[in-house]
Amino acid sequence: MIFFTELHLMPNLFSRKDLSSSHQVRGEITIYLALILGIMLSLILTLVEGARRSAVKMQIECVVDMGLDSIFAEYHRELLRQYDLFFIDTSYGTNLPSLAATENHLVDYMEYNFNPAKFQLVFGARDWLGIRTQLLAISEFSTATDEKGSVVRRQILQYMKDKFFVEDFNRLVKNQSEVTRNHLHETNLQSEKDRNREELNQKIHEKEKAENQELVVEVPSDQSNQIRGLSLLPYITEGSTKISRTTVNLPEYISYRDPLKGNGIPYNHQEKNGIMDEFLISEYMLDKCGYYNMEKSEGQLAYQIEYILAGQNNDYGNLSEVANRLLMIREASNMIYLWSDTGKVAEAEAMAVLISTLALVPEAEPALKQLILLTWATAESICDLKAIYKGEKIPMMKTSATWKLSFFQFSNFGAGGTSGTDSSDGLTYKEYLRVLLSLQNADDKMIRFLDIVEMDIRMTDYNQDFRMDACIDSLTVDALFYSHFGFQYGIRRFYSYG
Repeated sequence: MIFFTELHLMPNLFSRKDLSSSHQVRGEITIYLALILGIMLSLILTLVEGARRSAVKMQIECVVDMGLDSIFAEYHRELLRQYDLFFIDTSYGTNLPSLAATENHLVDYMEYNFNPAKFQLVFGARDWLGIRTQLLAISEFSTATDEKGSVVRRQILQYMKDKFFVEDFNRLVKNQSEVTRNHLHETNLQSEKDRNREELNQKIHEKEKAENQELVVEVPSDQSNQIRGLSLLPYITEGSTKISRTTVNLPEYISYRDPLKGNGIPYNHQEKNGIMDEFLISEYMLDKCGYYNMEKSEGQLAYQIEYILAGQNNDYGNLSEVANRLLMIREASNMIYLWSDTGKVAEAEAMAVLISTLALVPEAEPALKQLILLTWATAESICDLKAIYKGEKIPMMKTSATWKLSFFQFSNFGAGGTSGTDSSDGLTYKEYLRVLLSLQNADDKMIRFLDIVEMDIRMTDYNQDFRMDACIDSLTVDALFYSHFGFQYGIRRFYSYG
């Protein structure tokens, strides 16, 4: 911009030279300012545009993070309250799990932050960035049931890391090593009994054929073998009428369904299978689930740990199956002690000699001796279970001090209602369950636990169609955004509970 000024000559005040010099200086300053102003305006507009682009990028990143925080804050409240697990239920209380619903929730939360004026009646409010969501998709996600429950396993281990019980762990290692070293959980004394009984019957049959007369050989306390069958549970619980008989329809639950699967499990979610991890998972289950004499008030099944171990569709069947497993362990343990006690072996041998002699079948004495010892171990084991189910403690391996049944008591077993001797250093029912859980297949244990979770959550309000495979723990979002000012920006974000 050039300014023109009209000048009047005033003699004696200005000379011609002064006027000419003054006019030239004023013209040079005006042109310089005009050039600088143009450059400065270009610079300022460039900076404004760059700031707008940076603001758009920052706003998108912040809003996406806030949106993800918001949907992860929609964790299932009942799942957290009962099991301390964080998961987003993609069904949102309906019977139709859908990732699209989670995507819509995320878009809604982001829209609220991108365009607050739309939701707040603010006079004169203006959107200076004009950002909108063009495309959004959850490209990867992991469900609670992926890889046989590895995501749940990770959350359990995170929850239990601050609840480590050194004493319980050391006791478990000791008891588990005794079980596995002596093959207590694999030794089936019933098959050994059947073999010896068959051998005894064969000897008797041969003698009857040779002598042409009928012979009768009675094994002492054969009633224990009858109790060992279907009547075991009523006997050891003393005919309790409080035993639950609740039944569930297992095909409704995750272990019998074809689950919804995620398409991406983060590398840091991969499961571990060390003895410490399995111990912590078992402790978590014992803490969150009910079992005999410690039933969970909100549980559908009363004996949930027993279900995890046995997997039957009713409480009575699960409790009975666990009792039979404990009986097998106790029988094997007691038999090991009997074989080591020369006095008791001698008593059994003397009785076998007497019975076989009186029955005129002396050749049956070895088989009869083994059958007496095996039956004695069964009788002692039934007494042990009776004590355990009353809340008393029974050691894993017996000694002469902790052995209960004398030979006379064994011979009259069932008449006096004898139970095992409580031992201060023995194992409670809970500790025996802990040993059984440590021996259980890890995958079976986890998937049946997820059945229990579904059963319990479905008993609460508005969760009748709850599914663990509809719950997600982590996700990856791919999104594309545009601005009214001509910008596009793509972003990928991974979010997870822990």
